[in-house]
Amino acid sequence: MTEDKIYFSFSDYANSLAELITEQNRSDSFVIALTGSWGCGKTTLVNLTLNKLDDTKFIKTTFNAWRYTKEDVVWRGFFINVIGALRKHITNQHVIEDRGWNEKTLAQYEELFSDTERSLYSAFTKEIPGEISVDTGTVAKTSIKLAMKFLPLGEIGSDWVERIFKGSKSDTGSLN
Repeated sequence: MTEDKIYFSFSDYANSLAELITEQNRSDSFVIALTGSWGCGKTTLVNLTLNKLDDTKFIKTTFNAWRYTKEDVVWRGFFINVIGALRKHITNQHVIEDRGWNEKTLAQYEELFSDTERSLYSAFTKEIPGEISVDTGTVAKTSIKLAMKFLPLGEIGSDWVERIFKGSKSDTGSLN
């Protein structure tokens, strides 16, 4: 749906939300919740707002939990969606140039993304009908390593995570 076909001043609300988001301090947590009855335009407002945010400054994604029927699939789908948004962001040519990344750096990110995705598929298992077992060690290790790449600690933080998990007997989350 194009912006000129939308009623109820959604464009004005989207402009205001985009401005609010843009002005926030990036070192602080910030959450916006849109609530309303079904069909009132929440998704339309979110999409309009996301379209107004700069792709080089924001990692933008949406997630539709209704597409998933099983709890383990919802979580896996959510995290894979986030990884997809990160992949899209780091392959944006303007982001690459702004950060001064080279092919080696991009390959390292891709390896982390792939490791994290693999851990999501092996970490969520159903051993007993109705129960879900999550290998938190595998998910934690790969997710923390990925997150550390986007924090100011960079390679130092990633190495630190590797040293913490190196002493574990397996990837089941037990640390020695």
